[in-house]
Amino acid sequence: MNALKKISADQMPTDRATDIVERLKARNVPIALIIDDGLAVIQAHVPSGQAARMLKPLGRKAVGQFYAMPRNMVVIDAIVSLSKAERMLAAGRTTA
Repeated sequence: MNALKKISADQMPTDRATDIVERLKARNVPIALIIDDGLAVIQAHVPSGQAARMLKPLGRKAVGQFYAMPRNMVVIDAIVSLSKAERMLAAGRTTA
């Protein structure tokens, strides 16, 4: 998981965010869940309201795990425990 280390939002290269968006669009999904070594990687390209709900379970640890994109969209690239991933996905399914 070396390539998926946490970086702050201002350090996250736009290229990485763009690559995540392209991979998700190629799969025709807004959210991907990758499980590796007991951790979950959530990558998502969602509207900002949905991103806020998904990131809420992380509290202050959400800092550096998302990147704002044009048109009110957000890329999430978070490495979390499996239980946090479940909470994030459940929160992402709800509407405000």
